[in-house]
Amino acid sequence: MLQLVHEGHLGIEKTKSFARQALWWPGMSRMIADVVGAYATCSAHRRQQPSETLMPHPVPSYPLEKVGADIFTLAKHSVLW
Repeated sequence: MLQLVHEGHLGIEKTKSFARQALWWPGMSRMIADVVGAYATCSAHRRQQPSETLMPHPVPSYPLEKVGADIFTLAKHSVLW
């Protein structure tokens, strides 16, 4: 069952959530964490950087007082959003 729930290689938390929809046994969460954590491919592709801390800013008092933009790369093209 451990191999079946890990078949999608979703990571530890998503695999636990998926398994809990249909299964339960004592120590299931720990066993899933051990199996997924020991899988070389999953460990190699695990998120390497932690999420950035959100930085609050004052709420603007009128429309367009503050404007923001994002730049990202998609298929080797930079896009301004």
